Amino acid sequence: MEDEAADIELLEQHLIKTSNISQKMTSILTSFDSRLIRLEKSILPLHKSTQSLTKLAENIESTLQSIDRLASDQEGVAVEEALILRG
Repeated sequence: MEDEAADIELLEQHLIKTSNISQKMTSILTSFDSRLIRLEKSILPLHKSTQSLTKLAENIESTLQSIDRLASDQEGVAVEEALILRG
């Protein structure tokens, strides 16, 4: 009977330890979650700005390529015009 009482006491102690550990883990995870939320709030504007700048850079690159094509076409027209004028 004493052995059973000792086993029950030991199990109760383990249960208390497990409960304490669970509470600490819950507290840690709650803190981690709130930190992640704050991080997301601080990074989101930066992410949106980066997306806007990336799109702007793509548009500028596309425009420069179009200008290069037009300039190349104009050079060809100038050469052909000179040939035509020379007869």
